[in-house]
Amino acid sequence: MNTINSYVLPQIDKLLGVASEDVYKGLNSTHAQQALNKGAQATTNVQFYLQEKVKQHGVETIFLANLKEGKATVITADKASTLQADENIAVTPAMEQASKGKTGLSEIYSDSHGIHKTAYKGVPGSTMVIGVSSDVAFVDEKINSVIWTSVWITLLALILGVTAAYFMSKRITRPLSRLAAYSNKMAGGDFTQELVIKGNDEVSQLSESFRSMSHKLKDMIGQVLDTSSNVVQDANDMKTRLEVLNDMAARSAVSVNEISKGSTTIASVTMENSRAMDEINIGIQHIASAAGEVTEQISEASAEAIGGNEIAQTAVQQMRQVEQASVKSLEQFRLMNERSQMIGGVVQGITEITKQIQMLSLNASIEAARAGEHGRGFAVVAGEVRKLSEQSKESNEQIREFLLSLQEDMNHSVAEMNLVNQEVASGVGKVAEAGNAFNQLLILIQSINQSVQSVSAATQQISAGTEEVSASVEETSQITAMSRASADTLAGNSSRQQEELEGHAVTAQHLHEQAVKLQEAVRQFKI
Repeated sequence: MNTINSYVLPQIDKLLGVASEDVYKGLNSTHAQQALNKGAQATTNVQFYLQEKVKQHGVETIFLANLKEGKATVITADKASTLQADENIAVTPAMEQASKGKTGLSEIYSDSHGIHKTAYKGVPGSTMVIGVSSDVAFVDEKINSVIWTSVWITLLALILGVTAAYFMSKRITRPLSRLAAYSNKMAGGDFTQELVIKGNDEVSQLSESFRSMSHKLKDMIGQVLDTSSNVVQDANDMKTRLEVLNDMAARSAVSVNEISKGSTTIASVTMENSRAMDEINIGIQHIASAAGEVTEQISEASAEAIGGNEIAQTAVQQMRQVEQASVKSLEQFRLMNERSQMIGGVVQGITEITKQIQMLSLNASIEAARAGEHGRGFAVVAGEVRKLSEQSKESNEQIREFLLSLQEDMNHSVAEMNLVNQEVASGVGKVAEAGNAFNQLLILIQSINQSVQSVSAATQQISAGTEEVSASVEETSQITAMSRASADTLAGNSSRQQEELEGHAVTAQHLHEQAVKLQEAVRQFKI
C-alpha cells in the first residue's frame, strides 16, 4: 500500500494533470461554448478532439461538464466514453476547486461506469470544467488483492499461530500437568511414581530438578524411616532393659530391707546374749562366793567334827543350790551356743545376699556400658552398690570370724560347765554319803575341800571366759550396729537407685513415644 500511495498514484496524478493541461490548452473555447448551447457541429468537433487526446495520453475518458448551482452535468465526452450527454455526475471537491481556476485531482471513486481517478480543469469565463479520467480499477483490485492477501495471510498466521500455540501449549501444559500431578502425589506422601519428561527446554529442566529433588527426598525419607525404626527398636530395648533393671532394683531393695531386718534381729539377739552373759557372770561370781563360803564351812567342819551332821546337811543344801546354778549356767551356755549358731546362719544369709548384690551391680554395670552415654549415671550408682556390697561382705566376714570365736568359746564353756556339773553332782553324792556315814566325815570333808577348790578354780576360769565372751558379744554388737548402719545406707542408696531407674524409665518411655510418633509421621510417605 505504501508503494501504491508513494509511486503508482503520484504517477497517475501527474499523467492526469499533464493531460488536463494539454486538453485545456488545445480546446477551442468557442466550440466548447457552442456545445454547451447544444450546437451539434460543435459538439461533434469537441468529441473528436477529446477522442484524439484520449489516444494521445492513454487515459480512460475525457469529458466536458457544466457545473452550475451545485450540480454537474455532462456536456460531451470522447466517442468511446460511456458517459452520455446531459448525464448528472457527482460534484467533488476537486471539481469545485477546478471551477475556481485551479487544477483539481479527485480521490479514487467509483460510479456506475467503473472506478476512476479524475483531474479537473476549469474553463475560464464559463461554468464548464474539463475532466480527464483514468481507469484505476487495477489499483482498487491491487488494493483489494493486497487487503485480502493480508487478510488471508493474517488468518493463516492466526491459524498457524493458534495451532502452533495450541501444540506448544500442549507441549508445555502436558509436562506441567504431569509435573503438577507428580507434585500433588509428592505432597500426599506418595514417592513411588517416577517422573520422566524428555527434552532440553525449561520444563524438562524443571522436571529433572523435581525428579532429583524427589530422589533426594526419597533417600532422606528412607533414611528417616530406617532411623525411626532403629530408634523405636532401641527405645523398646532400652525400655525393656530399664524395666528389668527396675525389677532388679526393686528386688535389691527388698533384699536390702531383709538385710536391715536381719541386722536388727542380730543386734537384738546380740543384746540378749550380752544380757545373758551378764547374768552368767553374776551367777559365776555367786558360785565363786558360795564356793568360798563352802571352803570356810568345811574348815570349820574339820575343826568341829561334832557339829558335822548339821554342817553336812547345810553343805548338802548348798551343793544342791550349786548344782541348780550350774544346771542353769549350762542351759544358758547351750542357749548362747544355739543363738550364736543362729547368728552364723543369718550372717551366711547376709553373705549370700551380698553375693547377689555384687552380681546385680555387675549386671547393672554391664547394662550401663551397653547403654553408653545414657547409662553413665546408672554405672556410677552400680559402682556405689558394688562398693557397699563389698563393705557389707567384709563386715559379714568379720562377724563370721567373731561368731566362730564365740562358738569355740561357748563350746569350751559348755564343756567346762559339764565338768562343773559333774563335780557338783559328785560333791552332792559325797555330802549325802557323809550324812549316811558320818564316820568318814573327815575324809569326805577333805575330799569336798579339794572339790570345792577345784570348783573355785573352774569358776575363776569360767568367769574369765565369760568376760572374754562378754567382750566378744559387745564387739559383735558394735559390728552388728555398723552392719545395720551400712544396711541402712545401702537401703537409702537402693531407694535412690530405684528413683533414678524410674526417672530413666520415664525418659525411655517418652523417647519411645516420640520415636513412635516420628515413625507414624514418616510412614505417611510411600517410597
